[in-house]
Amino acid sequence: MGMEKYNIWGIFKFPNLNGKYKIEGLSLKNPTGIEISWTGFLTIEQDWNEILIVLTTSTSSSSSLSVQGSIEYIPRNGYQLSYNYKNKPGINEGDLRSHEGFCKIMFTENILFGSAEYYNNGKERPSYEKMKLRRR
Repeated sequence: MGMEKYNIWGIFKFPNLNGKYKIEGLSLKNPTGIEISWTGFLTIEQDWNEILIVLTTSTSSSSSLSVQGSIEYIPRNGYQLSYNYKNKPGINEGDLRSHEGFCKIMFTENILFGSAEYYNNGKERPSYEKMKLRRR
């Protein structure tokens, strides 16, 4: 049996989150004081040992990059991905400062959909947001 037939995801009962997810986001608390709808993409690169999560939006040149993360199976609910991230604003983002935060995504068991909440560091950019994800 060759290694190409070996599926690490099935062996360890671990979800394969690799892929790109379309985001429908809603900023509930932010410096403007008003709710803001936004869209973007979440890209996940994962192997048996590491995971990298990158979030980009349609309205900003900034991007968020995961620092560390964990995946947990929650029976009858799906998979919870939790991670800390750092956001680096683009050079043309005058009012956006570099900041850190925490995100928690609950994926359905088939990993086609997810719902998320994330919180930014209150010192650099106090905000709280929700996201709906759909796998592309």
